[in-house]
Amino acid sequence: IVQLRSGAVGFNAFLKKIEQSTNTLCRQYRGLETVNHFLFFCRRYREQRQKLKRSLGHNAHTAREVLGNPKKSNSPVRYALTTNRFQH
Repeated sequence: IVQLRSGAVGFNAFLKKIEQSTNTLCRQYRGLETVNHFLFFCRRYREQRQKLKRSLGHNAHTAREVLGNPKKSNSPVRYALTTNRFQH
């Protein structure tokens, strides 16, 4: 959660910033790969995102709302794990 909040996570936009990637795009759908892209837009995770939205309710429209609610912190963690995006 801390890395997602800060943006210092292994998405290409951040990796390019620290010179660990040559591009900023999502490998799957060519959008700028950022935390917002991962949470709200990447078509690859559409199914998992629907579950996240249901668990958070309709008030989760920003990364701050999704990642900043301590009472609902399990929801974005579960989302991140079920996407398998951070598997090595």
